[in-house]
Amino acid sequence: MKKIITILLAALLAVGTVGFSACRKTVGKDEISAGTGENGKLEIVCQEAGFGLDWLKSIGRGFSKKYNVDVVVTSSTNSSEIISNADARQSEYDIIMTVGSHYKLADGGDLADISGVYAATPDGESEPIAKKMNRNIYQRIQREDGKFYSMNWVNSLDGIFYNKTTLDTLFGKEGWALPNTTDELLVLCDRIKNEKSDRAYAFSSSTGVSYWDYSLYAWAAQYSGVDTYFDYYDIKYTDGSGNKQTATSYNQLAASYAGREKALHVIETIAKKSNGYMHTLADSMNYLQAQDAFAGAGFRGDNKLCAFIVSGDWMENELSDTLARNPQEIGMLRTPILSEITETFAAPDNTMSDAALSLIVSEVDKNSTLEQVNAALAASDDAKVNIDSIGKATYDRIVEARRVVYTATMDHMMSIPVTAKNMDNAKKFLIYFASDEAGQIYAEEMSGRTLIYGYEPELTDETSFFTRSVREYGDYIPVYTDYSSPYVYNGNLRFLAVNDRYLKFFNGTDDAAGVEEDIADFWTRNWQTVANGGLTLG
Repeated sequence: MKKIITILLAALLAVGTVGFSACRKTVGKDEISAGTGENGKLEIVCQEAGFGLDWLKSIGRGFSKKYNVDVVVTSSTNSSEIISNADARQSEYDIIMTVGSHYKLADGGDLADISGVYAATPDGESEPIAKKMNRNIYQRIQREDGKFYSMNWVNSLDGIFYNKTTLDTLFGKEGWALPNTTDELLVLCDRIKNEKSDRAYAFSSSTGVSYWDYSLYAWAAQYSGVDTYFDYYDIKYTDGSGNKQTATSYNQLAASYAGREKALHVIETIAKKSNGYMHTLADSMNYLQAQDAFAGAGFRGDNKLCAFIVSGDWMENELSDTLARNPQEIGMLRTPILSEITETFAAPDNTMSDAALSLIVSEVDKNSTLEQVNAALAASDDAKVNIDSIGKATYDRIVEARRVVYTATMDHMMSIPVTAKNMDNAKKFLIYFASDEAGQIYAEEMSGRTLIYGYEPELTDETSFFTRSVREYGDYIPVYTDYSSPYVYNGNLRFLAVNDRYLKFFNGTDDAAGVEEDIADFWTRNWQTVANGGLTLG
C-alpha cells in the first residue's frame, strides 16, 4: 500500500498538484508534510520498541497539519548511539526518544530545560500539562532543581497477566476469582496443579528473560512503602530520630530492600519446576514463545493451557497474530498484595489473617473509606477474617500498596538536545504530544491504550478485554529502577544482582535466601563504586 501511495504522489507532484498531505519514506525515515511547511521543520528520532512507530507518525502528521511544520520521523534500534551523540552534543535531531534514562544527559547540561512545556496548556484546552498528567509520574520526573528536562512517550504497565478464557475453561465462569494477595495467587496455582494438571499449567514463562523483576519491584515497594523503596536509589535511610541520612554501608539500606527476599520467595515457589506450577519447557522457550503458549498456541507439542504469565502491556500487540487465529480474553491482574505486608503493620493489625487482608483489598478496590472497610470487617461472616477493624495507618498502607505497579513508562523518555536546530518547534511538539488531540490519535492507533497526559477515551464495544483491564489501574503509583539518581547512572546501583536467578529457581539450584544473600554480598563488595558514583554529576 505504501509503495502504491508513493507512486501516486510522485505522479501528482510531476503535474504540479499541491494542497494535500504528503509522506515520503526512505528506509528508517518518514518525511511528513501535512501542512504548508511555512513554519519550518522538526527532526525526531525514536527507538523502535514493542509498540511500533505508526502511532508516532500519526501524531507527527497531526502536528504537521495543525502547525504547518514539516516533520521527519527517523526510526532507530540503537538507543546508545542516540544518547551518546546527545552527550557529545553532536545530535542531528530536535527530539530524541529512547528506551533508557536521559537523567545523566540532563545533569550534564546536554538537554534543554522544558519546564515551560509542563507549565503550558495545549491549544483548545483548559489545564496545563502539569495538572492534567499522572501526578505521581510528574513528581518523579522533576529534578531536584525543580526543573524538567524530559517527558514520557509510552504509558506501559507490567506485571502478571491472566488468561480469562483458560480459567473459565478450567473452572467455569463462576468457579474462580482473581487473587487479591500473593497467598491467594499460590492457592489458585495449587488448584490448577491439583485439579487440572493434565490440562494446564498455572504459569507460562521464559527463564531467558527477567520479566519476573516487574512483580518483584512492586512487591518490594508494597512491603517497605513506596518512599522507602525509592530511598534505596538515593542511598538514604531513616535514622532513629526519623531523619534521612546518607548510608555509608549497604546494610544501612535494609529497610528499603526488606521485602526483596520475601518477593523472591513467592517467585521461587511459582518458578520452581518441581513444584508443578510452571510450564515444564520454560527453560526452552523465548519470551515470544512463552506468550504464545500462554495464549493457547502450545509449544513443541505440549498443548496444555496456561493461566498466568508475567509480561508487559505491549503483549497484546505482540500476540496480535496468535489472537487473530485463536481469540482469547486476556487481562492484566492488579498486582496482588504481598501477603507478608501484614508484618509491617502496627499491633494489633499485624495479626490480621490473609482472608482479612483480602477483604480489605476488595473494599479498597471499591474506593471504600476507612469507616466502610471497618464496617465490612465487622459484618463479615467468614471465620477466617480474624479482625473487625484496622487503624488509619494500616488503611493508608494498603491503599498505597494496591495502587503500586511496575511501569516501563519511566524507561521511555523523550528530550530536546541543547543542539536542536528547531528548538521552538520541538517544544511546541511536546506540548502537542501531551494534548487530548494527540492522546486521541494515540488511542486510535493503539486500540484504546492511553498516554499519561490525561486523555481517557470512552470504553466501547470495540475496546478489548485486555485494554479494559489495563485501564482499571487509573491513577497508579509507579515503581521502577530510578535512573534519576547518580548512584544509579554513575555508580551502577541496582535493586537486584545475580545472573540467571530465575533459571536457578526453575532448576532448583538456588533459592530465595541464597539469591538474597548473593545480592547483598555483591552490593556490599561494590559499595565504594556506588558511593563514588554520587560524587560527580554528569
